[in-house]
Amino acid sequence: GIYVARLYNGCDTTYISIRLGVFPFTTPNSIHNIEADEVNVSPNPFNDELIISGKISEGTTIRLIDAFGREIAIRKNVSASNTISVAHLLAGVYFVEVWFGDDKGRKVIPVIKN
Repeated sequence: GIYVARLYNGCDTTYISIRLGVFPFTTPNSIHNIEADEVNVSPNPFNDELIISGKISEGTTIRLIDAFGREIAIRKNVSASNTISVAHLLAGVYFVEVWFGDDKGRKVIPVIKN
C-alpha cells in the first residue's frame, strides 16, 4: 500500500508518500505442484554460489530477488540444475523464485547470504 510519513526538522514539516510492496510466498493458484516440491536451493545460508536443483522442466525461469523486490539475476528457459554466482551480493535475505513453464506454478524459496 501507500503510506505517508511526516518528517519534521524543527522548523518545517514535510510529508512524503512511500509505496511498499509485499512479496508473496505462495504459488499463484491452489493446484498442488509436484515439481515445486522437488526443487531445492543449496547451500542455505550461502556465500559465493547458489545451486538450484531438482525436478526442473524445460521452460522454467529462475529469478534471484532481493528483499526490496529487485531482480538480481535471471535464468530463462532452463531445463536442468543451475548455479548462480552471488559472491558480489551483500549479506542479507534474498528469494529464489522458480517459475515452471506453461503456467504450471511457481515456488519461492527464501535464502540467506552470509
